[in-house]
Amino acid sequence: MTEVLNTLRTLDPETDFTIFSENPDADALLILNACETGCATRPDFPGPVILVTPESVDRDSVSPHTLEREIFLHLKKIRITESTQNGEQK
Repeated sequence: MTEVLNTLRTLDPETDFTIFSENPDADALLILNACETGCATRPDFPGPVILVTPESVDRDSVSPHTLEREIFLHLKKIRITESTQNGEQK
């Protein structure tokens, strides 16, 4: 999943991807599971969560070749939702 994170940082350089324990006030929680069952511990987080396994994003099956793109699209959807809720323009 390190490769996935590095690709996301390239696709979305304006997003600050940090470790939850270092920034628990983040806008969204991205859980990158290396196992297919999504066994990573999920911390108590009140905001939007994107759960990723090697073969799924938010429990929807995706091709390993499009995994990073699907995560990026989920992040974009969260931003649009938040900006709409805050009364900002898309």
